[in-house]
Amino acid sequence: MKVTKASSIQEILETCPEAAEVFKRYGVDVEGECLYSVRHLPIEECTDYCGIGELEKVLDTLNASYGNNLAVQAIGALVAQEPLRASVFDEFGLDFCCGGKQSLEDACRKSGVDLRTVLDRLASNDANTGSSSERWSGSPVSDLIDHIEGTHHAYLKRELPRLSRLSEKVAGVHGDRAPELIELMNVFRELRQEIEQHTLKEEMVLFPYIRSLESQTTAQGPPFGTVANPIRCMESEHEDAGRALTRMRELTGEYVAPPDACASWKALVGGLTALDQDLRIHIHKENSILFPKALLLEKDVIPA
Repeated sequence: MKVTKASSIQEILETCPEAAEVFKRYGVDVEGECLYSVRHLPIEECTDYCGIGELEKVLDTLNASYGNNLAVQAIGALVAQEPLRASVFDEFGLDFCCGGKQSLEDACRKSGVDLRTVLDRLASNDANTGSSSERWSGSPVSDLIDHIEGTHHAYLKRELPRLSRLSEKVAGVHGDRAPELIELMNVFRELRQEIEQHTLKEEMVLFPYIRSLESQTTAQGPPFGTVANPIRCMESEHEDAGRALTRMRELTGEYVAPPDACASWKALVGGLTALDQDLRIHIHKENSILFPKALLLEKDVIPA
């Protein structure tokens, strides 16, 4: 990302949270109340509010220090900028959904992956893929919520019952000689229960409130105090789901069925592979895009 006069403070911070230190260096309090109403605007339109006297120097510093340095940017933000980067992170086993708030540098260090190798692969990926059609960072939150419900929630409502039946069938037939299938069935059963409760809470409570923030039809805070509280709960449940996915990958040898597996066994492994991929993208869109937007919206709409 190149930071320009048309970039907003919100966009800059979402893409690279460390940019707050650059703003602070130039005397700009990005958390100050006076900025909440203008942080969505191009930065050149709110210099009076920001107190930036040398805008060009600020932009140069941001670009030199952070804007073009992928290593210090949050891994979730990198996928939000360019969703096709997810395949690179999958290749190296880097968690961009539940672990999306950590910088790429930290993610590589924790996973024992060479940072320079990942940066080279990202550069190649970006050069070859061009512009992706699915970027949600600049979209209204209502559009993103409609997409999450219509795509990811609909997928879960369709696939979870089918995969439950398959896991029970395969465990019942082959569990004696492959006891890991019994544990797989139990892990999946618990995951399904948690996901169904999770999506219901989103659809009935959290998402309607976020929509009301965007339409400014909410005049006072919600009964749960602040949107940060249910978001914290949702993120914790996302981490639980991530751990379940990790365990299912371990139990299936990274979703590989034995050569002599029956059709149902192969269908189960294939279905779990697709579920894993979809759920991680789903969690990423909420953790790294929707939830940060909701937090900023609430600060704009609800008086402190």
